Amino acid sequence: MAASVSRSIRTLPILAAKTRSRGTGAEAGVDEDCGFDPSSIWNLLGREAALTVSLEQVTLSIMALLRGIFWFALFIVLAFCFVVLFEYGPHDFANGFQKEFARVKSFVVKQTEKIQKPKKQQ
Repeated sequence: MAASVSRSIRTLPILAAKTRSRGTGAEAGVDEDCGFDPSSIWNLLGREAALTVSLEQVTLSIMALLRGIFWFALFIVLAFCFVVLFEYGPHDFANGFQKEFARVKSFVVKQTEKIQKPKKQQ
């Protein structure tokens, strides 16, 4: 058993250097089941866990927000087109589109008037 462990350590010089510098598993906190030190993960992440955000991450989040807005707008347009096609069919799509757009527009105007009236009364 000891010969096979020492042979595997000799074949992996990097692993051998790490295990020799740490001592035994019980001293270094090495998990016996998996063979690595879980606290070393925090050492690796410690450099990445700053409280400030770099400019690259802000740019990425802005681009992600724009992408999300684009996909949401595309979903709304395609859902609206599907409803028009379902209600009016492909033969009357242009008329149906205008009718449904007028219906949606009047609904939005009515809903915004309901919101504005309580503010005026106060």
